Order: sequence, then structure tokens, then C-alpha cells
Amino acid sequence: MNRKLRNIKLLAMVVLLALGFAASMSDAQPQTLVERVVEVQTGEKNPSLARTVLMNAAAERASEDLIKEIIGEQKFQKNRSMITAKIVKRSASYLPFSKAGELVPRTGTDGFEMSVTLRANLDQLQALLLENGLFYDSDSTPAALPVVRWQDRVGSRSYGWWMSAEPSFLSQESRVFETALQDAFLKSGFFVLRPQTFAYEDMLPRDQRAESPAPDQVSNWAQIWNAQIVIQGQVQMSKGERTDTVSIDIRLTALQALNNRVIAEVARKFETDAGSFDAVVGRKLKEVTPGLAADLSSQVLEAWKQGTINSQLYRLKVAGRISLQQQEALKEALRTKVREIKSVKERLISSDALIYEIDSSMAPNEIAKKIGELDVQGLKLVVDSANEKEITLKAKR
Repeated sequence: MNRKLRNIKLLAMVVLLALGFAASMSDAQPQTLVERVVEVQTGEKNPSLARTVLMNAAAERASEDLIKEIIGEQKFQKNRSMITAKIVKRSASYLPFSKAGELVPRTGTDGFEMSVTLRANLDQLQALLLENGLFYDSDSTPAALPVVRWQDRVGSRSYGWWMSAEPSFLSQESRVFETALQDAFLKSGFFVLRPQTFAYEDMLPRDQRAESPAPDQVSNWAQIWNAQIVIQGQVQMSKGERTDTVSIDIRLTALQALNNRVIAEVARKFETDAGSFDAVVGRKLKEVTPGLAADLSSQVLEAWKQGTINSQLYRLKVAGRISLQQQEALKEALRTKVREIKSVKERLISSDALIYEIDSSMAPNEIAKKIGELDVQGLKLVVDSANEKEITLKAKR
């Protein structure tokens, strides 16, 4: 009996350990790490103390440089004391690796200087900035303009806040939907404008009240109301597969207002219970809308963290013969040493040229200059040309 009890306890422990290991594996997410090399110096004469002072100074310098790149110089200076107290003092949480170089006596004066290599976890740093209301690069909260069309194919009616229409069931549900979007996006740090609640249509000329507004018209609306994001889509209702039921098809797309680039999408289809149209549709929308809005807002937040919003795609061409080892070093340097590059994708590798697709919010000439300053295993990159679509550099040994 005792042996059986011991075996049961042992089996339970094994199961618990396995479950704990599985959970830890499922929670593990790839980290966005960037490398920084910082040169620091101090007047401290004691070598041991000097090393400690310099490591702390390097962490502070790297932190400040990264934060400036994320939120901008102006906002950094405005909130410097808060950043120092609430972000930089917690640098150990987002600087998981640091390596000190050789401690070298300063020339002509007391003290030492040293080169320090650090790696930063950008996801963790951005989370801290978001937690303290400092993530965005402007003092105003990023705004989103909803442009959602409602279609009732059962009753042959439609509604959109920009259309001149009498109050109806669709306008009522649209208002509730607008509120749900605002609630979900506020939790992610965004502000959803409420064009229906505040009668934006009264500010539109009659020729802009068509049922299906053109893309350039929507972009113009976003510019008028200072929205960086447009939430466009439709809620369509039609007869369900079963008697007296309604099929609800919801499709929403979050677009970058600057260039209509898609940054988030959700699409769901539901069928109501049997019953009167208004009652069953209203009940189903109340049930599913908060989850849909939360899904869309989380995708938009992730796109903002990655720098996708307000950024452009460029074709990056590096002409010249480059060894395989240098190719790998260049790709790694683009990913980790140029903070303004949000993503790097290989498009073509040949014997005399490399072509990448890069995502960046910087002007093409500025990003070209930063790439040209990279040290890639003795390879010199010279800027040849830069425009809104392509950046070309020549590789020289």
C-alpha cells in the first residue's frame, strides 16, 4: 500500500513538472534584441570603482539613446526626470546582456575610458514606456477614425455615419459599436474618434455622403480630423441557414492613414438564435463586439510597437561582390544596429548584388546615410542613390 502511494505521488510530481515545463515553453516568445556599443569615460582613479561607474554610465547612455529613437528627442527632454526615475533605473529588465571592453587610462588626465557592448530587449523597453504613458512619439494619443458601413440585406437598408439618414436600428447598433471600439482601443493606448456621436456628417459637403466613400475621400477625412489610423469595414446581415435566424458577417481593417497600408484585420461570421430581427441581432452583436474590437486593437498596438505605423517600405539594393559571411553580417547589422529599420526581408541574392525589402519611418536619404555608416567586416558601403521607393549602395572593399 505504501509503495503504491509513493508511486502515485511520484507520478503526480512528474506530471506537474511536465506541465510546468510545457507552460514555460509556451510562454517563451522570441525577443527583439538590438546591440549597442557605447564609449564612456570617468575621472575616477580607482580601477575597480571606475569599471562600475562606466558600466552604469553605459547602461544609462544606451537607455537614453534607445528611448529617444522610440519617442523622439522633444518628448524625451520634456519627460526626462520621469524617464530617469521610472525607466532608466529599471534598465536591468531590458538590458539582459552587457560586456565590458578593456579599461584604458585617459590620456593627459586622470581616470579611465572603456567601450561597452550592450544588448537591449526592445519589447520589454516598449512595455515599460507604454506602462508609463510614454510610448508614442507625440504628446497626443494616436487617433483612429472608424468608417464602418452597415448593411441589412433582409430589410434592404444600409447605414454609415457619413450618410444622411433618419435614426434606425442600424444607427443605434452603429453607435454601440463605435463605443465598443473606443473602449477596446483606449486599453491599448489609442483614441477612437466618435463621428456618429458628434455628428461629423454635418461638416461634410453633400457630395461626400455616398454609401461607399472612395479611398482618397476617406484619407481626406482622416487628415481633417487628425487621425493616424482608419478603421474601415462593414457589418452585413442576411438570412441565416435556419428559419428566423440572421447571419452576421463582420469585416474590419485598420489602415495607416498616411498610405492606406493595412496594419490589422479581423473577419468573423456569426449566426443568431431564432427570433425577431432586431432582438436577435442586437443580442448577438452585444455578445461578440467587445472581443472583435479587442482583437483589432491588440493587432494595431503590435503594429505600432514594431514601428509599422507611419513607416514606408523601401527596396534596398547593395551592389558589388560580397562574401557569404559578409552577407550574413550585413543582414544582422541592418536588423540590430539601425534602430530605425523595423524589418528586413531578403528579396534577391546574386553574385553581384543583394536586394532587401526594409521597413522604416525615416526619410530615404537619412536611412541610406545610417546604413552607409555601418561597419560590416571591413566592407565599405557607399550611398549611390535614394528615393521614395529604392535605396542603392555600392559595396567596396
